[in-house]
Formats: sequence, C-alpha cells, structure tokens
Amino acid sequence: MRAILLTLFTFLLSLSAQTAQPVPAAEQAPPELTEYMGRTIAKTMHWTGAEWLMRKNREQEENAALMLQTLAIQKGWNICDLGCGNGYHALQMAASVGETGVIYAVDIQQQMLDMLSARAEGRGLKNLRPILGLPWDPKLPPASCDLILLVDVYHEFGHPEQMLKAMHIALKPGGMVALIEFRTEDAKVPIKPEHKMTREQIYREWQASGFRVEKEFHGLPWQHLVWLRQAKEGEKEVIPPAVEKFGTADESIDPDERFRRGVPLFFEGKIKECLVEWDAQVKDDPASLPIHWQRGLALYYADRFKDGREQFEVHQTVNSQDVENAVWHYLCVVKLESVEAAQKVFIPITRDRRVPMKEIHALYAGKGSTEAVLNAADRAEGFSADEVKSHQCYARLYLGLYFEATGKADEAKKHMLEAARLTTEDSYMGRTARVHCKVRGWK
Repeated sequence: MRAILLTLFTFLLSLSAQTAQPVPAAEQAPPELTEYMGRTIAKTMHWTGAEWLMRKNREQEENAALMLQTLAIQKGWNICDLGCGNGYHALQMAASVGETGVIYAVDIQQQMLDMLSARAEGRGLKNLRPILGLPWDPKLPPASCDLILLVDVYHEFGHPEQMLKAMHIALKPGGMVALIEFRTEDAKVPIKPEHKMTREQIYREWQASGFRVEKEFHGLPWQHLVWLRQAKEGEKEVIPPAVEKFGTADESIDPDERFRRGVPLFFEGKIKECLVEWDAQVKDDPASLPIHWQRGLALYYADRFKDGREQFEVHQTVNSQDVENAVWHYLCVVKLESVEAAQKVFIPITRDRRVPMKEIHALYAGKGSTEAVLNAADRAEGFSADEVKSHQCYARLYLGLYFEATGKADEAKKHMLEAARLTTEDSYMGRTARVHCKVRGWK
C-alpha cells in the first residue's frame, strides 16, 4: 500500500506546476514561500488529481467518520472547509449543520469547486457556499466561523502567515480551528515527508501567529487532530506535551492494521487468509462494515456469495451512487440464484459520472451492449492517454465479469486477461483483474 500511495501522490503533485487560476494584477501577493520556520512547504495538489481524494480506501486510511464524530459538529454552526477540494468532508458536514448552518467551501481551484457543486446538487444540499479563494486569502467574512477545518492542506500553504492571520480574523469569539495533518512521528505513514507535520512544528507555527492549542486527539490511524483557538491576551506559548502512543481510539483492537494486512493477501490471491483479517476487522469494529467494499470482493472470490450480497447491500447505504457496488451485488445474486433474479434486484444508479460506468450499468441491466462499453472507454477527447488506458481497463474488467456471469467463459477470459494487462500498480480494481485471473487459473 505504501508504494502505491507514494507513487500516486508523486504523480498528482507533478501536476501542481500548472497554473490553477489566473490572479488579477491588483491582488498579487508577496512571493510564495518554499520554506517556513524550518519546514519545506509542499506543492498544492492539482485539480486533475481530485479522484485520489475520493479513493475507496480513504476511510480505512483516515477514519473520516471518527474524525467527524470527534469534531462534535452542532446544528446551526457556520463551518469553513478550507481547501475543500471536491467536497469529501464538506458534503457530510453540510448535512450535520442542517438548514440553519452554513458550510463555506473554500478552494483556490475553480475546477474543484465545480466538482463540489455538482455533487452537492445531486444530494439536494442548499447550505454550501463555494468560495474561490486566493493562495494568501480565503475570502472569509470576519467573525463568521464557529469552526475552520483544514484536512491535509495547511502544509501546502505557500503564504502561511497571511493565511493564519485571515483564519484568526474569520473565527467567531470562541470559535475553533481543527487542524488535521499526517504524522511525521510515525514512520509507517506512507506519505511523502513534506506532506506530513510534527506536533512540535504545528505548535511553533500556529502559536507564532496568535493561536493556542485547546486540545488534541490521537486516535486517528495516520493523522494528528489539533484544535486551536485565538490566544488570550498575555497567554504564553507552550511546548507540546508528551504522547505515549498514537493510533486508533480503541486501544484494545487495531482494525486498521487488520485491513492493511488483508490488502497484500488479497492481491496475492490468498483469499481465505485475507478474510481471516477482514472478518476479524468488522467483528472488532462494526462501524467499518458499511465502508468495507474490499471485503465484498474477497467474499465473492471465496464463494461466500450470501455474505458478499449482504456486504454490498450495506455498502449501498453509505455509497448510493456507485455502479461498481451495484455490479458486484448483481454478481453475487447471479451465483446465488440466476441472471434473471439479479436483473430484477439490480440497483439503479443515476449519478456515477465515471467513464464508462453509465454504459457498464446499462449492459448489466439488459439495456446496453459490449460495443457501447468499449466505445465509451476508447473515447480519447478530453482525456489523457493514462486516463483512457484506465477507462479501457475498467471496461475490460466488467465485461469479463459480465460474460462470466452469463456463462460465456471464453469471452470472460479474453476480457479479463486484457484488463490485467492494462492495469497499473495504483489501480485497486485493475489489480483485482489480476486476482481474478489468478483465482481462475487464467494465463
């Protein structure tokens, strides 16, 4: 997993040299810093890497559900998601604050805000306020925020002093900043060094700009969670107190470690051994069950189709617009009953915009064709060569699964082997094609 994350992150960051948004001459800022108080400042992730923010294993890596629970968001709060990206956290918080609350979704890339707005519209959310900020100015009204949330973004600020001052001004009396950053102190966190921070660095930089640490939470798998407030008059700076152990909130179990152990076992085709870890994970941590779609794949290859069907049904409750989840549910029903039965309960999906998911869904619903799937995947206009290759890999994977489900083994093998050939090491589903071939003995 570490190699995959580092490789993908390096690719996404290579795009950051492209200009995200032209800046009016009247709003030019001081030169962008590359180092601040002894820390190398990371480059901003480019909007074309937005899919990485929605990666399926992000919940296992970060436990965002626990993070949001720990924030204890109240109805009616005004919250800023600063560096909101395409809305991974903003959309969930919009539901939490209710109609009387507001989410200020700030990003410096209009494309990110466009993606967020599209996702918000699909969910009927009316309390999101997208704001196109500048690298040195989030454009927040003074005294407007009960909470400012920064998730893995502060370390990218090229104008940290200006941004810290702006946040100080934007907090309501008694308001808080919730700063979340990957931990430098944990060598096992598979993120590049410039995208991690120590507690000591956090204290140093924020206290120098008029903040004080209110409290900390050390129960997230990979990240610091630090609450900061405006310093009181005459309040002295402090050094961070010692922490005996970082890790999960429940010290009696480590479900995230069980997840991490299961991933390489799955890709090695050791399905039973993988499920020993993942079954124990969901037993010890029931909250992980709805998000554990990876376990569903393993259950399918272990011929535990009833359990697989149930896994994909519960995942549907937290991820309602995913064609892939609908397809894997269909595949389990086929194995338990028949193609006809599977089509009758096939989950309708209308808002999965990934290529070529619309055509794949139509095929499994009995309303599409192989040609439509392949044509959509081959379409090059507006996509890079790598993106087209990824689309083709997904097309071949789901064609292979479709033909296997409908009893056409030769066609299934042809498409699945092609998917395995097309995949890259950072594609979970592409590598699943290789697992399929390994389990079936296809070469």
